[in-house]
Amino acid sequence: MRLFKPKYIDREGQKKRTQKWYLNFNTPDGIRHKLPLFTDKRASEGVKNTIAECISYKVAGLVFGVELQRKLDMLPARILKKLSAFGLLETQRIEGSKALIEHVQDWQNSLVAAGCTKKHLQAVVPRVERVVRECSFRMISDIDIVKAERFLLQLRDTGTIGKSTFNGYVRSVRQFGKWLVDVGRTGRNPFGMLKKTTFTRADQKRPARTLSINEVRTLISTTANAPAWHGISGHERSLIYLLCNESGMRANETRLLLVSDFNFNRATVTIRPAIAKNRKEAILPIKRMTAELIKQHCKGKLPNVRVFNVPAKPHLMIKHDLEAAKIPYKTDEGTAHFHAQRHNFATALSISTANVKTAQDLLRHSDPRLTLGVYTHGVAENQRTAIENLPNLTLSSAETQKAIKTGTDDQSVFDICLDEQCELKQTNLDCSGLNTPKTENGKTALSSSKTSIMSEISDYPRCDSNAQPLAPEANALSN
Repeated sequence: MRLFKPKYIDREGQKKRTQKWYLNFNTPDGIRHKLPLFTDKRASEGVKNTIAECISYKVAGLVFGVELQRKLDMLPARILKKLSAFGLLETQRIEGSKALIEHVQDWQNSLVAAGCTKKHLQAVVPRVERVVRECSFRMISDIDIVKAERFLLQLRDTGTIGKSTFNGYVRSVRQFGKWLVDVGRTGRNPFGMLKKTTFTRADQKRPARTLSINEVRTLISTTANAPAWHGISGHERSLIYLLCNESGMRANETRLLLVSDFNFNRATVTIRPAIAKNRKEAILPIKRMTAELIKQHCKGKLPNVRVFNVPAKPHLMIKHDLEAAKIPYKTDEGTAHFHAQRHNFATALSISTANVKTAQDLLRHSDPRLTLGVYTHGVAENQRTAIENLPNLTLSSAETQKAIKTGTDDQSVFDICLDEQCELKQTNLDCSGLNTPKTENGKTALSSSKTSIMSEISDYPRCDSNAQPLAPEANALSN
């Protein structure tokens, strides 16, 4: 491997050297190549060292390290194309020299090919484009995680976005960074160290309010006899609420259900990958009585016909029916919107005998913390029942009286120390618990006389466990 400036003859016949430095090197297959670099020698030497590392990794059969990946990301596109043609780099490495916004477009195309919905694309792609644009990231090598984090924190702290949206930004850019690694355009996820912020129910703009069992029953029974709303009969709306509260299905999943998705003999409903949020098929059990009601509703419909007519804004439908049933739609606890029925289902599972794993599977959550921390709500009646079912920790009346008798002769300390007027009574006990000799007028050191207690002290003023008379010198000093 040699770095040099080749000579050439100009039009006047004079020998001159080129302005650029050239590199001669042999690839692992034994072929010799000549590569033009830069006019600056130091920059050319840096490329020379990088190519030498690539050849070493290729000879050893190792995967390029992180540092080497970073050096390759800094090289111009023309050099990367040459190295790819020489067999030192993969074809995907050439894409690393493209503008970052072009990578975002390629990522969007891959999401479309993977079957992501239009709604998902409209949520994640603009977020990544905004971070790239506002942070002035032109190339992959320009990505600075500190700058991106500072930008997102500024949006959150100024109130431009909430905590939930902040976490959405973090998920989007991390997903984009992971895609760059998967397709071989970078060696590491440039956004991999971004952290989500803590998000609780108090931070939700529209926290879900769960309905009680009686409220759900009232909603379904009242809606079943209600008139049509925007072309949807009351009976059909009641079946929608019944199915969502007993299966935890989402609005879009319910909207796209076909007659063929139901197996009425086994009382199950199949969530096809095309309509599932996680793009995974799921077979959910439903109550046999509910399956029978839906079967009667599907009479005369073809297998490829939708079962229910769910509006584009289902929260307006359930708000109308809740008001008709005289159930508050919004309280201090939250809002009983359409998706809150999924919370009703999770809370009902926690009340029943279902364990955490069963609830997670039925709700189709990837993390049980989501099932317990977000969708499962506490019920005040169950909390009271749980507290009342705790073991009895109190003592019986006889044991209680025995426990407070700590004085001498099995007497209560309250009987010894206090009278009915809460005054100190006469006692022969001093501060150490020993019997104190009476004074000449029959009063003790803790007499209840109106005179000062100090005036009643005789030759025994110390209240300790080894009371002794004072020496004559001490008496003289005390007097």
